[in-house]
This record gives sequence, C-alpha cells and structure tokens, in this order.
Amino acid sequence: MKRSLTIVCLLASGLGLTALAQTSPAPAAAAATAPMGPTKIAIIAFQPAVAGTNEGQRNFGQLKTKFEPKQSQLKTQSDEIEGLKTALKSQSDKLSDQERASRTKSIDDKEKSLQRSAEDAQNDFQTEAGEMYQQLAQKVYDVLQS
Repeated sequence: MKRSLTIVCLLASGLGLTALAQTSPAPAAAAATAPMGPTKIAIIAFQPAVAGTNEGQRNFGQLKTKFEPKQSQLKTQSDEIEGLKTALKSQSDKLSDQERASRTKSIDDKEKSLQRSAEDAQNDFQTEAGEMYQQLAQKVYDVLQS
C-alpha cells in the first residue's frame, strides 16, 4: 500500500508541477497587434489542449518510459524492505537484543536510502516534465496567438 502510494504521489506531483510551469502572455503586446474589427473571443482549456496534442502525448509517454526503470528499482527496494520487516517480526522472539537492534538499524538505513532515491527521482521527473511542458506550451501558445 505504501509503495503504491509513493509511486502515485511521484507521478501526480510531476503532473502537478507542469501546471505551475505555465507563463501568462504579455497583455500589452497582444493588444498592440490586435486587428480592428469585430472581436472574437475563445475560451480554451489550455492544459488539456497541451496534453492532448500528439507531440504532448508522445513526449509524456517517452518521459514515463524513461522513468519506468527507476520506478521498478524503487519498487524492488520497497519490497526488499517489507521482506526484511516481515522476517524481523517473525523472528523477533528468537533473536538476541544485539541482532534485533542490528537488523532494525539496517532496515532504517535502507528506508532512508529508499526515501532519498524516491525524492531524487521525483525531483528529476518534475524538472523534466516541467521543462517539456513549458516548451510544448509555448508552441501551443504561439499557434493560438496566430
């Protein structure tokens, strides 16, 4: 449950960051180039429009594929930790205090390592997704302006 939550949070936060990466157009520049005549107004759901483009779907698919090995590695580490915890609980009464403390410390160290790796992967994903979204959003914005 915990690892699924970690993976879901990693992906969701990467997509959430992309929403923050948008820039708003300069209103003065848009007003200076507006033609005279009847004004046409369009309301566009910008984020879904960017994500729905062929290039956007392709790029986000490539990004997801790029980070799948890291997700697998994190899942393997998480499974290993869960296995160690289960083994410790089942053998707890048979172990000496020193051995129990040693195994507990080992599990704690592995959990910290997993957490750091997950945070690094999340930051890398968010950074790349934000840059990719920004580039694609600029292209879509330029098309909308013309």
